[in-house]
Amino acid sequence: MVEKNNFQVMKDLQGYFRDGERERLYNSATTTRDKSLIRLLWITGRRVTEILNIKVGEIEFEKKTIVIHVEKKTKTIKDKEGNKYKVKNDFLSLSHMDNFTIELLKLYIIDYKLSRDDYLFKSPVNKNKPITRQRAFDIIKRIGKEADVNNVGNKGIHPHHFRHTYAIDVAKRMKTPADVRKLQLLLDHSSLAVTEQYLKFSDKDVSELIEDLYNPKKV
Repeated sequence: MVEKNNFQVMKDLQGYFRDGERERLYNSATTTRDKSLIRLLWITGRRVTEILNIKVGEIEFEKKTIVIHVEKKTKTIKDKEGNKYKVKNDFLSLSHMDNFTIELLKLYIIDYKLSRDDYLFKSPVNKNKPITRQRAFDIIKRIGKEADVNNVGNKGIHPHHFRHTYAIDVAKRMKTPADVRKLQLLLDHSSLAVTEQYLKFSDKDVSELIEDLYNPKKV
């Protein structure tokens, strides 16, 4: 991906998981921690840094939600002299989970003896911090090798492929133009222009989508 006009443009239209690849990744993970990392990336579509910054106490098991700290947002402020400058505009958001993920997280928290104040993916070296982004990348890359999912599209496997695939999954189920706005809210994008970059498909996928829409399989 490259930066253009302050938002990321997807250059690799093949850069998302194919059917069954996320399942293979999940099944190849050998610890509840690694399974939980994959599962949250998979079902929330969140950036890896947002997943790593989750604390155990921010998980609402009864409501099946997680508080997400959305970072790297900026807003333009104008001072008294009329000069404009940008400041960070971090905010909180919610992600919803299914019952399977809830039960997995409960098991993981017990396995790793995590407390409410711990980061969900706390560092084994510095217990007051989560594992690093690089460590998360290494985990996904290692599991990808085990699952024989080394490349996604034209790139080596990367945590952001889960986010792109999530957007594609939702986009394929859209029924009205208003659903683009819903996807924007799910991904916490600052503008629709960013969201629209996720709505690009390869020619093969467009053909399959048209077939599904207009030639549904008979029951």
